[in-house]
Amino acid sequence: SGSILTTAPKNVTITFNEGVDPSAARVQLVGGSAKIVPATFSTNAARSTITLTPTKPLPRGMYALRWSVTSADGHVVTGASTFAIGNRGNTGTRVSVTANGPNGKTLTLNTTTGVGTKTFTLTGGSKATGLELRHKRLGATLEIPVANGKASGILPFPGEWNVTVIERVSPYTEERYTAKIALK
Repeated sequence: SGSILTTAPKNVTITFNEGVDPSAARVQLVGGSAKIVPATFSTNAARSTITLTPTKPLPRGMYALRWSVTSADGHVVTGASTFAIGNRGNTGTRVSVTANGPNGKTLTLNTTTGVGTKTFTLTGGSKATGLELRHKRLGATLEIPVANGKASGILPFPGEWNVTVIERVSPYTEERYTAKIALK
């Protein structure tokens, strides 16, 4: 997740910490144009690994992998990850966005407006531990960890992204700050 590859992978594998029900699994690879990439699927004997194999070699570009599975204990697990093949995307211009939190608190999220490889720098969010990013084309939440006020990832789709910054207040409490970023 978040990697820029020089050559296309032959397959993409998702490994879960327990078995999943393959009959209820929904796994899709989506290209930067938001078209689903045709692929075949297989699982390992323990049903904890799903391997997606595109029917044709993947061209250069940005991709999102999204999944929704039912775990062995009956819980539905959803998520997303992104990667690129030989393409960093475009930089765009620098932008600062105010993220609004509880009780009128705010923090600033600095990044660029281009689609592709992104670095997010937080001002005022010293205890931030992660970003949750959502886009209508993604259909799942992309999670990116924050360390020392910075986070890096790939956002493959243009348009509006909803961003939630998670800040750990105590071992048992977190605060959430929300913002929107428009990418070109």
